[in-house]
Amino acid sequence: MNSLLPPETLYEIFKHISHDTSTLFKCLLIDRTFCRFAIPYLWRQPFKRPLKEQKFDHSLVETIILSLNDNHRESVLNLLSSSKTTNLTATTLSHSREVLFKYNTFITELDTWYLALTIARWHSQISTRSGRFISSHIKDPHVMAIINKLGRALISSSPNLVSLLMNSPKNTQISLNFLRKNDLLSNNFDSIKKIKDYDYRPSKVFPFGIQNSSLKNLSSIDLEFRRKVNYTVSINHFLQLIQQQTQLQTLIIRNYSMVYAKQPLYDAFFTQRETLTRLEFHRCDFNAIFDIEKLEIEKLQNFKQLNALVVYNCRHLPHLPNYQYDRPQNYDDASSYSGLKLEKFFLSSSKTNSTRSYLLPFFEFISIGHLREIVLPKSCSIGEYEIILPCASNLVKLSIHIDLIREDPAFQLISLCTFLKDLSLYHSSYSDKKINDEFLLKFKRTLSSTSLLMSINLGFKLLGSQLEALLFDFQLPYLYKIGLPNAPVAREKILELITIVATYARAKNRCLQLGIGTDRFKNEIKDRIKKTGNFVEIVDSLSWFDNYGENNDAEF
Repeated sequence: MNSLLPPETLYEIFKHISHDTSTLFKCLLIDRTFCRFAIPYLWRQPFKRPLKEQKFDHSLVETIILSLNDNHRESVLNLLSSSKTTNLTATTLSHSREVLFKYNTFITELDTWYLALTIARWHSQISTRSGRFISSHIKDPHVMAIINKLGRALISSSPNLVSLLMNSPKNTQISLNFLRKNDLLSNNFDSIKKIKDYDYRPSKVFPFGIQNSSLKNLSSIDLEFRRKVNYTVSINHFLQLIQQQTQLQTLIIRNYSMVYAKQPLYDAFFTQRETLTRLEFHRCDFNAIFDIEKLEIEKLQNFKQLNALVVYNCRHLPHLPNYQYDRPQNYDDASSYSGLKLEKFFLSSSKTNSTRSYLLPFFEFISIGHLREIVLPKSCSIGEYEIILPCASNLVKLSIHIDLIREDPAFQLISLCTFLKDLSLYHSSYSDKKINDEFLLKFKRTLSSTSLLMSINLGFKLLGSQLEALLFDFQLPYLYKIGLPNAPVAREKILELITIVATYARAKNRCLQLGIGTDRFKNEIKDRIKKTGNFVEIVDSLSWFDNYGENNDAEF
């Protein structure tokens, strides 16, 4: 049986459900046409299924082995048979099933840690020693040899691989060395565009990049430096990896604190000034990147294509004393200011100081008239808020901390954001403090001018009655996301909030996404949503941290 729908229609349908794994699996059972459309989406990231779904591991790994070419398949099976711990052979494997697709050609992203876990769990299932997976099984030398052999074969035979995520829990000493074998480095990796490494150790990824000259077309590099490791030699590999790129657009650096490599690091950045559009620093020592005393941060003006700058919880940020800033009075004046034309700016300091301005050194070289999305640090003074006012009418995304003692400047800024679509609101250092009715009244008045708001994240605790009063007084016809990351963890209070949001959604005749700060009571939450008419969908907490800071697949 074949589908009667034209391919163009099916293409649009599957593009719409491409991230709905459950629906894609159901499509496999409809007919061959639906199966042919669903398989490429399911195999884009085959190792990102929930780890509890152990039933998939057995067929998944064996399907991959069958999809390999003869040489790779034979080498993997020879290693398995030599150990005498499994009964799997080429004959038994070929008789078990017949593959209908070249599944490895659909793979676009690989997470090395999930790959290792999946192979280890599969090996425990077919092992003659034990059919039960335990965490120590993955550390077995023979299991690691199988992981590295199969990992090398899979990466070498995946022509459409775009993104490599080299990841492993920091409390393990597992060596996933299939990324630095000579037979791997001889392959062509023109397809790889993104490198992510959340567990950087010397000689793991950088020789992989330096020795392989084809790995020079990366569009994204995301690296987290492990602390308490000697990087004296390997920092040169990191710098060379950046310098050899020809079209690098995104560079994300985490936990970088190598002061001795300050000038070489900037020189490496500078080679990418014509292509770099997004630059992020997470928990870095800023003095290890720029000379703070000379306000060397202004060198970023040389990056003419840069439109997104993220500085998250960094130490030793450049700062100036709070003073009256010679600011433009309206947007027309602001747009005429020269400087870096950023559209998105994120600034979060690991420390706050009311006598220092962390914004001013950046606004000395940023043309604020072009800003569209901005995340402000906790300790903003009245003068700093006034700097941003001229560009408020152009902001579509804003994350702001409100000081309950002097919230008026923040509310003034929000009220001027007439085209705002995404608002995250917190109050500085008071996440556990209850909000009074006077604050809520000011907040409701402020939102009266933001009728286009689609997503709102309230980073403070609200009583059920306060949330109900806020929702039903909102005049927000486009609202479809509500985030409550600091929602109370008590079961009854969470269920009460869900009931209130569901009642509001039913009254507005639309489904709302709700983000809460806990994943407990899942069964009770599902029952409550069902009883209220399925007008609420629980999603991850919709915080500025998710949207900007750590979620690397999200668009800033």
